[in-house]
Amino acid sequence: MNKLSVFCKYIIRKILSKYRGQLKSVLVPGAEPEISTVCDLDAALVELYLEEQAVNEAVRELERLTAVYRQLEGEPLLHQRDLELIEGKILWVLGLKCLTQVV
Repeated sequence: MNKLSVFCKYIIRKILSKYRGQLKSVLVPGAEPEISTVCDLDAALVELYLEEQAVNEAVRELERLTAVYRQLEGEPLLHQRDLELIEGKILWVLGLKCLTQVV
């Protein structure tokens, strides 16, 4: 089973920290793993997706998204909207959404 790279975990924790207190699970209450800046993200993905193939796909998607995020965050003013979209996609893969984006 694939695991998240250290860099990927760093970016995810950075995003989780940015939106601390503003996140809500999109899963059935009680069914979601605890995802926070201090949790084991690899274990949370296994609990979230259950099947190895789904976990591996989530890891690949998170690695791809964080790589793009890294490229764009060098010029945050120029790419602010793109960075926010990527943050939303990363949170979605983790079964989360930001309350400030909820209509």
